[in-house]
Amino acid sequence: MTDLQCHFSDDAQRVVWQPCWQAWESLQQTFLQVHHEPAFWQAKTGNLSLLAQAVARAGGCAVQDFQTLNTAVRGKTADSWQGRLDVWLQFHGQIHAIQASQQWLDWRRQDKQQMIRNELQQLRQTLQQLQLPPLWQPAGLLIIPWFSRRKENDSSLSDDQCLQLHAELCQLPEVDVVSYFPATTRQFCSADEERWLPGCSLIWQAVR
Repeated sequence: MTDLQCHFSDDAQRVVWQPCWQAWESLQQTFLQVHHEPAFWQAKTGNLSLLAQAVARAGGCAVQDFQTLNTAVRGKTADSWQGRLDVWLQFHGQIHAIQASQQWLDWRRQDKQQMIRNELQQLRQTLQQLQLPPLWQPAGLLIIPWFSRRKENDSSLSDDQCLQLHAELCQLPEVDVVSYFPATTRQFCSADEERWLPGCSLIWQAVR
């Protein structure tokens, strides 16, 4: 088990963990070149968690949203998903991880635990159906207590709750890496004043 600690500042400079923000700027430029629109609007579609990608990119990996990926396997938006995967292969040359959107807020409920374990199994099965680059070897799952756009009256995790959830997830045999992001530093506002509140994501790692 590897425990990654990544802490961010909410000041205007965003300089606490410089590699992440450098990767974010690079990601913005990439999507502006390819899609001719800012990455912010790409993020608002829900198809890509771009800041999560920047975090992963700073650590040497790229990320693709699993909900889009899973839909692609079902044949609904395969062209859209494949196009985004091609972007990563073209501009970065390698992809090390796939991000899967999944909320873990109800982990302590036994029925929710089974649902989440089913999601893990579904994720593995989905990846097995894909024709991924030949160097991919699935290595495990990285779970990030992350944040997502949600309404003000939705439940969210406090820092203490994130720490407790983080500790619980570290004990799961299905989980290889857990990365914790403090909730209080993760409250961004977009142009329409949507808040980004704590949530969670899964990342499937692959070794080179």
